Amino acid sequence: WINTDATFTNLPLYRGGEAGGHYETRLWKTSRVAEHTLMFNHTVKDEFLRGLYNNVKFKRAVSIALDRQQIANIVFHGFGVPAQIQLIPGSQWYNEDWVRRDTEYDPERANALLEEVGLVERDESGMRLRPDGQPLTLNLDIPVDAAGTLQVAELMIEFLREVGLTFNVRSIAREQVRALIDNNDIE
Repeated sequence: WINTDATFTNLPLYRGGEAGGHYETRLWKTSRVAEHTLMFNHTVKDEFLRGLYNNVKFKRAVSIALDRQQIANIVFHGFGVPAQIQLIPGSQWYNEDWVRRDTEYDPERANALLEEVGLVERDESGMRLRPDGQPLTLNLDIPVDAAGTLQVAELMIEFLREVGLTFNVRSIAREQVRALIDNNDIE
């Protein structure tokens, strides 16, 4: 019997019911290379954001501002492996260096990189400002049917707030996300 609604985030529920339900919960290896991924739109219409999202130092700053191990512990009950999105082990193109690159939590270095890309000014609450003095607020659109993604996003937002980045999060239908992508209206 296969439950297509089974998600890893429900592992404690499944494990808690094993004795009374006379079943066993097993974790299977899969070919999935990433459960959750933060991707920036490199062709976003906003010229400033397009430059920012195409800047390797900005992407590195965001990457090392995230405490992936804490996310793995909280969302994946310690089973998650902090990594960059990559091909699965065993693929001829798999590269262990790429998997580990910029995955160590280092908010101090993240702050330095954000300043290197010109995000120096902050408002009274410590959030970074755009060069024109307006608040830098990034938009994150999440499909409502993406199990666990909102929980991961909430943790990411907390880590990124520590380095002065703030987000608007919208949980919307997958069809709406697809339409935003097709119209280049997604960040």
